Amino acid sequence: MTFSADQPLVEGRQTPLETDHSTMLLSLAHQADLIMSLRLLDSGTARDVSGVVRITVGDQELGAGAVLEKKLEERDLLYFVGGDGGVRVFERGQ
Repeated sequence: MTFSADQPLVEGRQTPLETDHSTMLLSLAHQADLIMSLRLLDSGTARDVSGVVRITVGDQELGAGAVLEKKLEERDLLYFVGGDGGVRVFERGQ
């Protein structure tokens, strides 16, 4: 499932639609096995990096308190979107 999780959408709870969107997003995030988020660089634009991909394990629990094993290493990766639309994903320092 894909959701917009921009800060104004999650924090702006002025209308019933904004409140419902925020509630649904946070509820699904707490139930997810895996969460992947994309964001631009905090430091601004760069010639060879477009942004950061963050992959985290969710809070989903199984059965009577048995926590889901972490089968995935949480990590931050960088990505670059080329002029031809191709995307390259790489670790920091590569």
